[in-house]
Amino acid sequence: MKAVSIYPHSKGRSEFERAIASYPQIQLCRSFPEVPDWDTLARTLRAWIPGVLFLDITSTAAELMNARLAKEFPEIRRVAIHPGQAPDVFRRVLHLGMRELINPPFRSAQLSPVLDRLRADLEQSPVNLRSNCRIWAFLPAKAGVGASTIAAHTTWARSEEHTSELQSLAYLVCRLLLEKK
Repeated sequence: MKAVSIYPHSKGRSEFERAIASYPQIQLCRSFPEVPDWDTLARTLRAWIPGVLFLDITSTAAELMNARLAKEFPEIRRVAIHPGQAPDVFRRVLHLGMRELINPPFRSAQLSPVLDRLRADLEQSPVNLRSNCRIWAFLPAKAGVGASTIAAHTTWARSEEHTSELQSLAYLVCRLLLEKK
């Protein structure tokens, strides 16, 4: 099971990483020492396709990141990390749409049940990140063989599968490509 963590507290992060390393079924692909910008995190999630994201929820930036994660990567399980166990922390975790909470110090008795539930959940419904941006390149073997025409026609054909806004863009691209000749 692949995982990514965002845990800004250096002492807690090293303790967390040691605890996770003792579980061979978890591969911690990336550990962020601070809350990353959205583009960096999105690229990391698309590259590694983790099943789990461990997120320290003590900062407002992390809460904002969590909201965007829930919207754009709903299939990735998010596990809250917080030093407290008070009822308001549990309410906060539920409010953030997270189902699991772990607290330092990270003990096996606490981590094992959480990781087992995550593994079972991922086996039942694995992460399936769909790419929403594809780049197609048409490279001619020599000049004048029609690569631009094929690119224009492919763009038009693909646009018919999507919205009218995309069709307008495809029409503009096709006209530009064909006028270039």
